[in-house]
Amino acid sequence: MTDDKEIVVLTGKEAVGKSSLIDYLVENGENKILKLTTRAPRGDETDGKDYRFVTLDEFIGDPTMLVSSRIGYNLYGINKKSLAEHQGRVFVTLDTDGILQLEKSVSPQNIRVMMISAPSRVVIQRMINRGERLDDIRAKRRFDENQVAGFPAGRQFGRARAGETDVF
Repeated sequence: MTDDKEIVVLTGKEAVGKSSLIDYLVENGENKILKLTTRAPRGDETDGKDYRFVTLDEFIGDPTMLVSSRIGYNLYGINKKSLAEHQGRVFVTLDTDGILQLEKSVSPQNIRVMMISAPSRVVIQRMINRGERLDDIRAKRRFDENQVAGFPAGRQFGRARAGETDVF
């Protein structure tokens, strides 16, 4: 990883629009880190464009995995190849644990974190539109609350300091 790589991490609860925002940015010339996942593609998702869809054995057996997390019943991660694909600024979605894992492989000075949110009713409707069951939605919402509550208060990433705004 070179010192000129800037990793912009979008984080927030599930279904707040993080991936949609990254898709918009990519359509307008930005780059994203392509994550690996063990989940099945949704709708019109394409392997190599949206994610790298891999088997559980492939995911677990990857010795170059830098970041891994479980969201719902699926695994998501970033390996060395995914991180090295683009130079300059890249975007990725991660939960709080993923951010802390990334920081072990990448200088915190190269990481920017943006918290994304949406109204609960919008989030729940998006999850229903994805075909998720209400019991699963409730469980995921509880997990999300614990993730946000567990993020270290006042934690600073990148070059921005308290009271400053990062504009990119």
